Amino acid sequence: MPRINPHKQAINTRTLYDFEDTFFNQKHYNYLFKPQSLKKLIQLAKDIWEAEHITKPFPEIRFGKGIRHQKDFVSWCNGTILELAPGQRDTVTLLHELAHAVGNYLHNHRFVDTYVHFLVTYGNVNKEEMVTMMQQHHVDLPKQYKIK
Repeated sequence: MPRINPHKQAINTRTLYDFEDTFFNQKHYNYLFKPQSLKKLIQLAKDIWEAEHITKPFPEIRFGKGIRHQKDFVSWCNGTILELAPGQRDTVTLLHELAHAVGNYLHNHRFVDTYVHFLVTYGNVNKEEMVTMMQQHHVDLPKQYKIK
């Protein structure tokens, strides 16, 4: 098993969160932040699980207080439980946490590949626009997204 560099992982997380804060601040993606019912989010997750032929067990999805990250409470997923915090009970957060639930526990290029796929396929996000901004934010991109 490869050794995980905690410094690199902290940088990957910070650059991804910075990207999300900037990219999803654009008005044309407001629909991704519309609060959804737990029932609707679970159904979307089940639809994704089925469409993507994911063999891992489907996670328990619930509303909860989240976990503390710096000064805020944020949603989280450990692979078997996916908890959506107040203010984050929306499509974009579900897609982010589902990218963890399929087995990408770190914010590395494997996670980003899954996250991009979910956002484009199930969030109707423009892939070129998103990848360009990810590059500008130095997100750890998979090789196939890197433009020379």
